Amino acid sequence: MATPSVEDDVAYLKQLAEAGASGVPNGGKYFLVWAVAIATGLGLTYLTVTDMVPIGRTGLNICWAGVIAAGWVASLLMGRADAAKPEGLRFANRIVSATWIATGIALTALWLGLMVSGTHQAIMMPIASAAIGVSLAVSATVFRLNWLYAVAMVWWVVAFVSFLLLERIEFILFSAAVILALQGGTGVALLIQEGRRGR
Repeated sequence: MATPSVEDDVAYLKQLAEAGASGVPNGGKYFLVWAVAIATGLGLTYLTVTDMVPIGRTGLNICWAGVIAAGWVASLLMGRADAAKPEGLRFANRIVSATWIATGIALTALWLGLMVSGTHQAIMMPIASAAIGVSLAVSATVFRLNWLYAVAMVWWVVAFVSFLLLERIEFILFSAAVILALQGGTGVALLIQEGRRGR
């Protein structure tokens, strides 16, 4: 196996730069799907812990499993459709897509571990916030979208603040609001940019 040369590395970086310079991530709809899915799960969680809906812990875990499964099914169906489009083959989109898929798998594995072990699942929010911030920073770098860095930094602030609110019931509503505002808002902004690109 040949050892990569400096010229190979430069060519790789040039390809990456050229791929990301002419577009925006085509993931706005994925952001919206997951914002709605997770906010729905958090809404059900709040209704359960406040005894407004008597479904119990097992029932809530089943609801969360359904919500996450729905998010993945929607993402996979949209991903298959995107892969058939010319922009789906672009190097930059493939890198960003792989980053988000890896993040999603890692967070799903974490959620499963928390559910099976019975560990306090509120810890999911600060960890997920930090991970989302990292993936957003990658997207910002690849596509040269400076505003995504700002969103990433807000997610990291949320990760910190979350540890201060974990034991409060209101933390569930806080998490839902953050998901809808940051995740959903980013999705809407990306869809707008995608629409402008298509004109």
